[in-house]
Amino acid sequence: MPCWCCPPFLSPSVFTNNGYIYVHGRDKQMHPIIVINCKNFITANAKDVLKVAYYWMEFIISKLFIEGKIEQWRVIIDLTSCGVLNIPLGTLKDISRCLSCNYRSRLSKMLVLSAPLFVSGMWHMLKSIIPVVTQQKITITSSEIDKKLLDQVDLDQLEKKFGGTCDNTSMFSEPIMP
Repeated sequence: MPCWCCPPFLSPSVFTNNGYIYVHGRDKQMHPIIVINCKNFITANAKDVLKVAYYWMEFIISKLFIEGKIEQWRVIIDLTSCGVLNIPLGTLKDISRCLSCNYRSRLSKMLVLSAPLFVSGMWHMLKSIIPVVTQQKITITSSEIDKKLLDQVDLDQLEKKFGGTCDNTSMFSEPIMP
């Protein structure tokens, strides 16, 4: 059930080629991979980004999940090219709040890449108020490529920018399932 700020279904034209959020590949457990590309929405309206998030979540649930077998997703938050002063923290917080309210237990793993030191510091402060089960799902790293990710996702399912063998995508209107 969507929150008050976002309609449940949107026209694909709302998100075509903006690259805020897109779906690219699956991990080794067949969970769809959602990429949140923060540099593409530094100056965007938070509600527009939330609409894109809702579109993809609903799309994944209806088209990419298999009931009783695959009911979770993996999220990569890419902070590459986001400096300390321009990380869209408000928008990320809104996405997190809406997703945790409306898509509880759907998160398999979350990886935050290229995180500035202050993000890691904030995580260590906030970790104590987050349930242990949720803490175990989240990894924050300052590197652009994470070894744990490469162990959990086949290289042919990841873009080159994350250490995979797929070309970096520039078309975001359809899920890419190599």
